[in-house]
Amino acid sequence: MKRFYSILLLLTLTFGLAFTAAANAGAENIAAAPAPGMENPLLHKAFLGFGDEKKKKVEKPEYYIHDDKAFQDKTKPFGLMPFGRADLEYEIMLPADWTQNNMIQNSSTESAETLLGDIARYESPVIKTYKAAVRIQIVKLQHEIDAPSWLENYMLANDYSIQGKINAESLRSATGAYINIDEGVTTYNYIAVRFSGPYALVARFEEPNIMRDYMSYIQKKTIDSFHILYPKEEPVETQRVFTLVDAMKFSYPESWLITGNEVHDMSHMSVDLQSKTLAGRVEGYIRFMAVRRSPDENIMKAINEQKKYFTDVMGLKFLKLVSTGKSPAYVRFMFNREETYEVQGTKSANLRPQEVQFVMLGDKEFYIFGFLFTQKKTSNLANWARNTQSFRVILHSIK
Repeated sequence: MKRFYSILLLLTLTFGLAFTAAANAGAENIAAAPAPGMENPLLHKAFLGFGDEKKKKVEKPEYYIHDDKAFQDKTKPFGLMPFGRADLEYEIMLPADWTQNNMIQNSSTESAETLLGDIARYESPVIKTYKAAVRIQIVKLQHEIDAPSWLENYMLANDYSIQGKINAESLRSATGAYINIDEGVTTYNYIAVRFSGPYALVARFEEPNIMRDYMSYIQKKTIDSFHILYPKEEPVETQRVFTLVDAMKFSYPESWLITGNEVHDMSHMSVDLQSKTLAGRVEGYIRFMAVRRSPDENIMKAINEQKKYFTDVMGLKFLKLVSTGKSPAYVRFMFNREETYEVQGTKSANLRPQEVQFVMLGDKEFYIFGFLFTQKKTSNLANWARNTQSFRVILHSIK
């Protein structure tokens, strides 16, 4: 028995010394631990592998056409010549497996006199119970307007939620995006408008908003490909011609009226134009003045006469200069400058600020001054756009 206890004591001492040595060695290792970032990677590895998997990158699902190579290989041109008119023939690139449904019921343009009418619809195959669609529509424009303003006004008038800015590709072409609720389904729409003479062709790609990321590439790519093959680069309205003696000749939209024409003094001549509502309310005012150059009539004297007309006759206070640049007038003029001002009437403090677009032109014989007096864009977008584009059309026609 004594021998058994002696062996047990020996084992206890042996393991106790070993444990103490190991503990001391561990303490030394801890004291000498490397700085953060220098640890042995094996110290923290889960050798059994549980809970140590790296997070895998989640790939977003994409429509099968999601890059330029696939777009080139897997789409084809769709098109139509509405009412048999070459100036309305369009083309758009769409996936080859989409179906086309023409919606024109007759061969005349009478149906295009409505505000907005469908002429074709293209649909995708079913995608998880949903379908995407492209609609082509046509509208007969009534007055001069630029495409970006028309598109913005169209979306605002229909209470659509505009996404981002309108992309003004030119005065006759624009694109934009909006969100709408259609029969209880929230849709994301990318839309383009192209002008041809007095007509606007509209293409929109409609998809449920939940498919927005899934089809983002194909949606933008197809609508951007939409174009009219042979567009008419003409004003919207029928144009009338007016000649101010030998000073200038210009065309103007027929919806505007010549309301004043002074030629009593052949060295100072003027003409006034107005656009009015059916009730007779003036919604736009354009005036041109031609001053014959002479030793007694220099540019600064002529400009001061225009300032006096604004303050004394029209009763306007100029608040600030909004922009300045070159007008679209004919190259005949050696001097060409356009300025836009925010103004306010001096007779009533309650009047909203309005806008004056002022143009100064000069050739060898005449100084020609013209201006548009209109509501601001923020006050009445449709009216401002009509007046502004009408003024551009007239300036471009001056000879």
